[in-house]
Amino acid sequence: MSARGQVLLAARRELVERARSRAFLASTAVQLLIVVGIIVISALTGGEDTETYEVGAIGAEARSIVTEARQAQAGFGIKIEPEELSSEQEGVGLVEAGELDASVGPDSLVTGQDPPAALSASIQASTRTVRGSRLLAEQGLSPSEADQALDPPPLGSSQVGEGDTDQAVGFTASLLLYIAILSFGIVVATGVVEEKSSRVIEMVLSAVRASRLLAGKVLGIGLLGLGQLLVVAGIGYAVASLSGQVDLPSTTLSTLLLVIVYFLLGYALYA
Repeated sequence: MSARGQVLLAARRELVERARSRAFLASTAVQLLIVVGIIVISALTGGEDTETYEVGAIGAEARSIVTEARQAQAGFGIKIEPEELSSEQEGVGLVEAGELDASVGPDSLVTGQDPPAALSASIQASTRTVRGSRLLAEQGLSPSEADQALDPPPLGSSQVGEGDTDQAVGFTASLLLYIAILSFGIVVATGVVEEKSSRVIEMVLSAVRASRLLAGKVLGIGLLGLGQLLVVAGIGYAVASLSGQVDLPSTTLSTLLLVIVYFLLGYALYA
């Protein structure tokens, strides 16, 4: 058998035997639990709850204001539930009783003490929009022209720097990389010790040169480690994508590719 064939045979032996071992299966399960746990924690702690507010409206203009505020509620991070009222006195009474968060009248906004800033800002902005549309219509502008005047194109925005999700992806990738390099680098050394203690290596060396056996062992264990890393990273990426609870950054795939490259370099150094 050629030298290449002996190396590949030794690599196949290491790959098959260790892939069936309980230690390998247990380490794979532990890493999967770590990755899925980080994803679950990020999903539970990363989201922001949307506060719901009940807002009363008195009169046609007030109803238009509350309707406008409800349409724009996502931009303020709130949710508005409108309720039609018959008089301003009724609105004041319901706000005082805590049954409403705010009451919008023809020329008034009634809230409790320390009103939510987002709710007040939303209603005031909607008031300017509704009244501005009415004034522009009185000046002869069509509804579409009034909408264009009151809602000009926004500034283009971009985000720079690292967010919490980027840091979570980087931390998870670094943790997996550390575990993989350390564990599979040690496996190479312990594998030689195990075979020497069982005297198996004496029979193997009678047919294969020591350098080729060691090269096959390093290659086989390295492929096993790379396969485990790809499986764990792939399942973690799939879980995060399918859950819809974690917004993965655009650099996630490039980070995974870097992890593979650094694993190969680190394993070659430590093994």
